[in-house]
Amino acid sequence: MKLQIHRNMRDVLTVDATRVVVEDAFGNPIALALEFAPGQIIAATADNPQFNAILHNLGINKVVAIEDAKLTPLDQVRFGN
Repeated sequence: MKLQIHRNMRDVLTVDATRVVVEDAFGNPIALALEFAPGQIIAATADNPQFNAILHNLGINKVVAIEDAKLTPLDQVRFGN
């Protein structure tokens, strides 16, 4: 699979990968994708009930706990100045 990494919504780096783990700023896994055969990809996010089991099966020894948070929608989003 190809992974596109964006920095500042401008600089793009594209790399080939067979396993991708996305972590938050504290090193907690929040999403993953695994290409176990060409074109056959498993993807999961931390809200998946099986996420911790998938992490464990991939040899990632971390446990992720999800808590509901009340979110308030933003009226607008601005990028830059």
